[in-house]
This record gives sequence, C-alpha cells and structure tokens, in this order.
Amino acid sequence: MKRVWHFIRFSSLGVMASALVGLLQGCDYREVSISLLALLLLSFTSCGGQVASDAILITRIQNIVDASNAIIATEISFNAVVSNPENVISYTWDFGDGGGGSGKSTSHRYTTTGTFTITVVITRSDGTQETLTTTVSLGTTTPGSVAFAVGSDGTIFNTVNGGTTWNAQSSGTTEFFQAVSCVNANTCVAVGDSGTIRRTINGGTTWNSQISGTTFTLRGVSCVNANTCVAVGNGPTILKTINGGTTWNAQVPGAPHALRGVSCVNVNTCFAVGFNGTILNTANGGTTWNAQASGTTQQFQAVSCTDANTCVAVGDSGTIVNTINGGTTWNAQASGTGQILLGVSCVDAITCFVVGDSGTIVNTINGGTTWNAQASGVTNTLFGVSCVDAITCFAVGTGGLKTINGGATWNAQSFGTPTSLRGVSAI
Repeated sequence: MKRVWHFIRFSSLGVMASALVGLLQGCDYREVSISLLALLLLSFTSCGGQVASDAILITRIQNIVDASNAIIATEISFNAVVSNPENVISYTWDFGDGGGGSGKSTSHRYTTTGTFTITVVITRSDGTQETLTTTVSLGTTTPGSVAFAVGSDGTIFNTVNGGTTWNAQSSGTTEFFQAVSCVNANTCVAVGDSGTIRRTINGGTTWNSQISGTTFTLRGVSCVNANTCVAVGNGPTILKTINGGTTWNAQVPGAPHALRGVSCVNVNTCFAVGFNGTILNTANGGTTWNAQASGTTQQFQAVSCTDANTCVAVGDSGTIVNTINGGTTWNAQASGTGQILLGVSCVDAITCFVVGDSGTIVNTINGGTTWNAQASGVTNTLFGVSCVDAITCFAVGTGGLKTINGGATWNAQSFGTPTSLRGVSAI
C-alpha cells in the first residue's frame, strides 16, 4: 500500500474544521486524537471505495501566539496517534532544546522561553520511517499565577490563573494536610497528619503517596529543588529526601521539642522552629542540627529564610524574631499584635508578610524595624501565607485571600465550598 503523508498547518480550529470537511468526504472516519499543547493526528481508511493511504495531519500547538497554556517549567504532553500502531516499533522524540523522549506518548518541560521545533521519528517493523514536526512557543508565568493550597480531609486546590478559579485535586487521602511546598508549577510536596506525604510532578494531575517512615504529624515542609526537601513535625521529627521522595530519611533533631515550621535556602542550609522557643539550624544538609538561642520560650509556628543569613520566625503572643547572621543572634521585633502568628513569607531581606489568628496580617518593608497591620477583611484564623514578590501574596485559612498591591487590599478567593486550609505555596 502506498503511504502518503500530509503535513498541514492551520491558523485556527475553524480553518482546520473547514479543511477536514472536504478531506473526509467519501471517507470513513477512523480515529481522531485532539490534544491541546500536543499533536493532532488523524487517520482514514476506505476513501472513495478504495484502500486509501494513511493520512496524518499536524496542526500547530494551540495558543502558540500568546502562549497562555504553554509556559516554562510546566509539563507539556505529546501523543503520536497513527494508523496500524502495531507495526510501529519505536517513537523517537526531539524537543528542540537538546531534550528527547521515546514512546507513543511522552512529555517535556522547557526551562527557557522561545520557539522550538518538535520532531518525532516513527520507525515501523519493516524499517521504514516517517518524521513528523511541529512547533511550540514557550512563555513565562505571571508571578502568582500558579498556586497550591492544602488542608482538611486531604484537600488540595490548585490555580493556574492567579486565583480566578481554584480547582480541587484528588490527593488519594483524607488525612489533614498541614503544609505544601512547590518548586515550580508541576512539582510540589504536601505533608500532614499521620506522617502523610504526597508528591506531584505534573501540576497535581496525580498526587503520589510516599513513605515517610513515621506516624507523627508533619507540620512543615520546604523543598529547594525537585529532589531535595525537608519535612518537620511532632516527635520531634525531621525527614529529608534527596531523590524526590523515593526515600525519606530521619535526621536527629538538636532539641527535644515538637517542630512546626522549616525553611531551606539550599540543599545544605535549613532552619526549623517549634515549641518552647526552639530554633534549629543545619549547614551540612542535616548531618547535624544545632539549637540556637531564640531569646524566648514562646511557641514558634513558622519560619521563612531568604538566604543562609536572613530569616524571620513567628509564633504565639505576636512573637517575631529575626536573624541577619545565620542565627548567631536572633532579635525580637515588635509585631504590634498579641495574636498567635501562624505563617510567614519573606521575599527578600526586608519584605515579609505574616498571618495569624483573627484575620491578622502584618507586613514589613524595612527588615522588621516596623511591622504594619493590614486589613484582611476577615476574622477567621489565617494559617499560611506565600508571596512571590513584594506585592503578590496568597493567604489561607477558612478560604483564602490574595493581594496584588503589597497588602493595600486583600481580596477573597473562592474555593467553591467552605474549606479549612492550612498551607499554600505560590509560584
């Protein structure tokens, strides 16, 4: 049978539909596979009463102009649908950036912007090959466009449009999630009660269970890349993975008190905080964790570090302390509130946001010399906050809030149903 390959590019789905009407006249439709951000491949048989050639049509990846659905660090899926796939022995993909893949279906994440030519070479059992190509243009995400929020009953929500819509995701558990940490739009780790750990590498399409080796509640997690994360909790418990969670290894805490929060700035340097004014630090990847003098016995709830020297820890009775020398000294700061402070997010050495009981939000833009109260518009407890820059933050509690102007206004986020959320991580 003579095989003819047609390579057709369309400017829109409407143009494509018009073209297909003419092409399909007299043909029996056999298979259509349409995948946004992928290849559109069609095959036909019995055209005009004769045995027809296989026809493969490739349309450009959708949204190639504005790249609204094609962004760096986001996994893009590709699928080669061909007639007589039983005769295909291999699919070899070239993504145009030095990366490659194999298999009928594959995926790829681009790390730079630009336009790339995607090629798949299909090899059949008789040795013949066909080469299919298309292009994709990659843009960047707007800061704060992607975020994940976690909470009660295994709840996980995700937004990819800055909170305009939040979509529930299936976590596979009803355990209470306490915290989440994301390194990009695809890769996140959520931790919670009974030692629960879930991880996604595809933006939450699937969350996979990981073995923590503990039944203690895990209260905090901090990931510095796709492979390296540290989780802390009751016990006290410190766990670390360097292989994306395939294994989580217990580390020896430098104090006997339960831990509530952790912040890592690189694979070696992390700070953890907890009960009785506990602050721990490691500079060697957790081989040793050393206690630091916080100057208080208040219970710390959270910590945020922007580099190996600069951190802010927050806790009960409006407690805020900071260090600018890696914890050699921790200095008390006046928060202006007596509320329990439960979450903190610092974007640089001088700009931080803190949330807590009774809808409390305080902010500093001068490294904590002054902390200023902001109007949250809510009275419920806010448990977590995540900022991507000095003006864009999400806060969560019973529902959520977002600011895009540095906290001058905080606007409510809709999750569909009343939900108790504990942690949030924005990209």
